[in-house]
Amino acid sequence: YFQTLFRASLPHPTSDCDFAQYETNMLIPGIDLFSDRYRADISTVVASLSFLMLELHCAKQNLIILPLFTLYQYIVSEICKDPAKCIEGRIFKIKVLTDIGFFTEAFHELSLLYCGERIPWKIPAGYREVEQMKVLEDIFNWSLSLTMVPLCNQQIMHKLTLAKMHFIICLSATINNIPEKVEKYVYSVDSNSWKEPSTMTKSNVKGTMMQLVDCKDDLNMARLKGILLTEAEESLSHLVQNIQDKYDGEISQCSAEDLEALIEAKLQLAAISQQRHQAAFTVALAFSAIRLLQDAKIFQIEETDFQEEKDERDITAEGRMNLHLWLRCRTTLVTALLTQIHGVWDIKEKYMAERRSVIQEVILEAEAFGDRETQAEMMVQAAILDLQEKRPVAGIKLLLENTISLLQEDTFISPPASFTLVKSMLLLADILTLQRVEDTEHCSSTVEPLSLLILAHELTIKAIFVSGEPIEQQIEDSMLTCLALPTKNIYLPHINLLAQVKFRIGCTLAEKVASAPERGDPLQWLLALKHLESALKLCRASATKKIDMEAEILFHIGKVERQITEAGNNQSSRAAETLLEAIKLSQQHDQKFELIRRSYLEIALLYLHFATNNEDMSQPDKTVPSKPNV
Repeated sequence: YFQTLFRASLPHPTSDCDFAQYETNMLIPGIDLFSDRYRADISTVVASLSFLMLELHCAKQNLIILPLFTLYQYIVSEICKDPAKCIEGRIFKIKVLTDIGFFTEAFHELSLLYCGERIPWKIPAGYREVEQMKVLEDIFNWSLSLTMVPLCNQQIMHKLTLAKMHFIICLSATINNIPEKVEKYVYSVDSNSWKEPSTMTKSNVKGTMMQLVDCKDDLNMARLKGILLTEAEESLSHLVQNIQDKYDGEISQCSAEDLEALIEAKLQLAAISQQRHQAAFTVALAFSAIRLLQDAKIFQIEETDFQEEKDERDITAEGRMNLHLWLRCRTTLVTALLTQIHGVWDIKEKYMAERRSVIQEVILEAEAFGDRETQAEMMVQAAILDLQEKRPVAGIKLLLENTISLLQEDTFISPPASFTLVKSMLLLADILTLQRVEDTEHCSSTVEPLSLLILAHELTIKAIFVSGEPIEQQIEDSMLTCLALPTKNIYLPHINLLAQVKFRIGCTLAEKVASAPERGDPLQWLLALKHLESALKLCRASATKKIDMEAEILFHIGKVERQITEAGNNQSSRAAETLLEAIKLSQQHDQKFELIRRSYLEIALLYLHFATNNEDMSQPDKTVPSKPNV
């Protein structure tokens, strides 16, 4: 969409995702686009690009912004030679890359910023490639060099802090563990006693230094997550305190730029509390961000406002505090309220009704503002809440159908909205399957669950491909098309989504075979088994480990393997091994007793089959291929 200028010459990339780290010092050879200011005024172009990138980011269209970043950096660095604009652009790019899940590329941008590379200013380089724990150390330990500091005012420093903490919080969210509290002395030392590396000067170091590499043997994922969230919370709280002190606690008097930073910090602190499962505190922080917007003096129009000449940066910041930010605060509040409901066993109906009314308010606000994607997201949240409250299925089904129709009306939706669309389809497919099981005669839906799942599969594969991941195309059966493993970006959220889609397709196919006359043919089960095994591989390939989903997939693989064993009248213990693995995972993770009980019943059925047929389990299974290492 925004690659027209890059298409004018051959050397530039052609895919949006390929622009994540791409920069150029020449746009179109032999042509100076800004030689005539009446054709293209450079200040107008820079302002227009900034506005366009912000609006696309607010609409969550983050992938198609990447070519614009390359164009923006080319103009402000190579033509304008403006270091401040270049730094602000990189900070914004870090946030966008983090939102997409491109953590490697986001860290690369951070490293360029800290060492001053590709900034139109001669700054000594001092960064070297590092790995794993050292990467996290650098994010917290490094500060801008003395030559970079004069280029950055306090507002730019706030933006840099917020971009760094956003990166840390999103990265921490991929660790699917409850964070453990770790004392600060375990992983940090005083900077005076710290042995500094040859690549770092005193200008880079500050206060207490984090040392994750030295204590990595004592760290597990839960402790690492606890450390990351604690350090992020400390940095954000310090930022909030600085802004409050600047206005002597009268935060309603904040300038637009400071107010924007304050609200962003509150929302990030809410995200930290959410990951710690502190639902009440998350609600309080989200409500605090909303009140900041409501009480801000800058939105109260007075006569003197027309006489005062506002700073250009404040005017730009005011423009960023729009309906998108309001809805973001509101959706954060809704998510926190729903988490609070899930964490309380006995909650009064009055409070449930209040929370439902908040969701409905946000849905109506999003509809009034024309934000279909936020409206659809909240409708899915409402459907999930109704399911958990065991409300009438007909109403939930209608709500999900309306959500799907709403998103399908837009020919061009953002990747997060595509995610919401697939999630709605999975929920609707689950409901339709349940309806068919409970009431076969009176189920009037014309939509087949498998048709929905196939459409969800196509949408997810397309989203993964657009994100720059290779796809293994299966011409014979498009449903077997899958993400090529190992994947380039293990943090891509669509990996687990594709695993869920393939898992449901496998279960649906298995149920069809189970109710068909051909169930006695072991070959009929193999297609369902392929989908389930593919789902297992994807689940294990993702950085966000969902152990409960992995255990569920293993259970269903074990069920299908038992059916194959019985249908083929063979003597394999493979199904029992898979089911025992599911039991072990569930016991170690969430102790889902229903799954454990059903797994043991499946094992009992398998051994009953062996006992009935008087078979031992010493011979290999010749019907099913050998079990892959997944």
